[in-house]
Amino acid sequence: MTNEQLERRRARRREYYAAHREEICAKQRERYRAMDKAVHAERIRRYRHRDMERTREKQRAYRAAHRERFREYNRRYYEKHRESRNASGRERYALTRPERLAKKREYYAAHREELLAKKHEYYLKNRLRICRDALERYVPDAVEKIAAQCPEAVAECAARWPYEDFEPGIRRCIARLGIRPGALEYDDCFEAGMLAWLYGVHRCALMGYEHVGAYVGRVTAILVRCAAAAALETEAILAEHGLKRWELDRDGLPERY
Repeated sequence: MTNEQLERRRARRREYYAAHREEICAKQRERYRAMDKAVHAERIRRYRHRDMERTREKQRAYRAAHRERFREYNRRYYEKHRESRNASGRERYALTRPERLAKKREYYAAHREELLAKKHEYYLKNRLRICRDALERYVPDAVEKIAAQCPEAVAECAARWPYEDFEPGIRRCIARLGIRPGALEYDDCFEAGMLAWLYGVHRCALMGYEHVGAYVGRVTAILVRCAAAAALETEAILAEHGLKRWELDRDGLPERY
């Protein structure tokens, strides 16, 4: 059979199917309802098992050719069943939570030293980025979100616990780190202390805490240390490469320098 004859036959089949589509579909549905479902499922299973690789290859090719269509199907299905999926997920999480916690504790007990060593190594490698992210991203974003959620509570808490009451504590915290006024990192640490007061007031207002002073003091100690570490990035780079720092404008140098 030539290609022209084959194409004419296919064209006739398409025309016949288009003209009798409803009748053909009705016969197929009637035949499927009348057949034994178990026998049909077994026949399909044998066919799929016999031609599994060929079938999967066809499926992968079809999905690759209609990627956007399948993505749209997935989005529609997710939007339609979002609540039921979330509910089943929460239920499954609640049922399996004790088992997962037990496995985590068991794994941590068996690999405690290794995990602590990896955590310490990761912190030493990324400590500057972690400190900068805390000061530049996490804390300011949290303050902004809390201020939008409960502005009245924040204003009341700030009035009860003003910044002036915490400024001496911020200076003492900086001094305990050996950082004196006039040092390069002093201003950064002081700004971190102001940010700590702001974050502490907002957080306590959101959660309804009464121990605002202790909370702000704790956050101040953390953020001031982060600021000191981030400000000493130059020293960290020099120490990593075995170099020394030299300042041309330091006290005691001759006038010609």
